[in-house]
Amino acid sequence: MHDALRQIGDRLGARLAMEREFAAQSAHLLRTPLAGMEAQLAVAMKELPGQPRLQRVREASRRLQHLLLALLRLFRNRPELRRAPLDARELLAGLPLGGLQLQAGPPCPLAADAELLAAALLNLVDNAQRHGATRLWLAGAGDGALLLSDDGTGLGDAERQALRARLAAGMSDQGLGLRLAQLVAQAHGGGLELPDSETGFSVLIRLGR
Repeated sequence: MHDALRQIGDRLGARLAMEREFAAQSAHLLRTPLAGMEAQLAVAMKELPGQPRLQRVREASRRLQHLLLALLRLFRNRPELRRAPLDARELLAGLPLGGLQLQAGPPCPLAADAELLAAALLNLVDNAQRHGATRLWLAGAGDGALLLSDDGTGLGDAERQALRARLAAGMSDQGLGLRLAQLVAQAHGGGLELPDSETGFSVLIRLGR
């Protein structure tokens, strides 16, 4: 029995290592062409100013670059955390929000890795858009935590409980957004929670201290 369990553990470890290597290599291979696309889009926007479609394409390119940078770092064997003081509200306001309106509020100071946190927030923004949101709220929740809420369709109690269980098991069928945000929170020594919400959808990101 002991040998069988050890063999299963070895196989799972090897599979996880292969998946991490595949994700890291894929992100690395895509990084250079994406940088080239961003440069060409910048030139095109100068030559054709005032083109909203070009602006949307550039925003999508920036989002993908944030995601790839985060994947490259998170799937290293020992990702280096570059924690520094920042204002999460200012960070979120400077990201491409795809038309979502960030509602006014006080600063959200904390210490975090700006690059990883930006990728997590962008993926949560994508989730909000897919569920019909038009507005976002960001608030500090104490002890290095952030509460991001939206006015989208949200989830029922049973759906939220099922999603909590999937996240606890390291899985999510809501796209990469929640899972990536969870990985970013865990890299900071924290975690991701889905608090009850009467309207819309809320995510609590704990980033440790």
